[in-house]
Amino acid sequence: MLWFWVAYIVVTTVGIGHTVFNWKALGMTDEGVTVTSVYDISSYRATLPWHPLYNILLFPPAALAYFAIVRPDDVWAHAWVMAVTWAVVAIVVDVIGWVLIRHPWSMTWHGMYVAYQPWLSLIYAAIFAAPLIAAVLIAALLA
Repeated sequence: MLWFWVAYIVVTTVGIGHTVFNWKALGMTDEGVTVTSVYDISSYRATLPWHPLYNILLFPPAALAYFAIVRPDDVWAHAWVMAVTWAVVAIVVDVIGWVLIRHPWSMTWHGMYVAYQPWLSLIYAAIFAAPLIAAVLIAALLA
């Protein structure tokens, strides 16, 4: 799970950094707009299509790092277990960290699971696919 957490923290940091970059460097401000959710913030809204990309670029290297250290006999069995585990853990952590715990970046249930579509589904698909992508790369290297 170490490599999952590394990827999750890096992806989250990149997403927040992208929002701050849009706000500070690109001047995306929302002066005079009443902010009722994170979706009212243009600097955040502009990053939404990028969220799945962050995940598909950062989670497979984390899975590869795991496989490089563990070197399982059956890479595919490990990859499928990792895919399910990583997806379930991401879903649970997102519920707790982005919906249940209230903070300036938190979302409502609707905001997280309805308004954040299709991006959230693509993110979970990327996290699920990451160990499988790593297994494909390992299989190609060993062939």
